[in-house]
Amino acid sequence: MSSLEIPIEEDIYLLDLMIENKKKDAIKFLMEEHNLSKKECTGLHL
Repeated sequence: MSSLEIPIEEDIYLLDLMIENKKKDAIKFLMEEHNLSKKECTGLHL
């Protein structure tokens, strides 16, 4: 654990951002690797 004290609200916000970015990365990966459209990707439960 880091010694930085981060308020829990900020922590959750940062976590949400990270998850959102991962989702975007996953969608981009699927589009590139599997030639899926964005609509097809967002239909998947990532």
